[in-house]
Amino acid sequence: MSPLAATLWSGIFGLAFMLPFNIQQFTLADASPAFWAAMIYIGVGATVVASLLWNLGVKRIGGTHAGIFLNLNPVFTALLAYLLLDERMNASQWIGTTVVIGGMLLFSTAAKRSASSMEGSDSL
Repeated sequence: MSPLAATLWSGIFGLAFMLPFNIQQFTLADASPAFWAAMIYIGVGATVVASLLWNLGVKRIGGTHAGIFLNLNPVFTALLAYLLLDERMNASQWIGTTVVIGGMLLFSTAAKRSASSMEGSDSL
């Protein structure tokens, strides 16, 4: 399945399954232009474009290697909140960031060593 088709179908099924549970609570009062700009950004940029780029990345490098980058979601959330929203990061968040990045480095070096040993055994 192409990345565009995967993004399209996940959006369609997500809407179809979630809408019945949320339609009764949906209200809209005094929607400002800033609200609509934020909704368009979230709906198009942060959802469609981000999902499409993720699916392209998965197609290009494979699910195993792409999946490791999912661990960066909380890291970037905390760092962007720190930089953009003036939030404070506590020790556990810095430790978690270090553990995530360390695990990614460990995974990537182990994958390289495994690939190198596979190439060496092919020449025998």
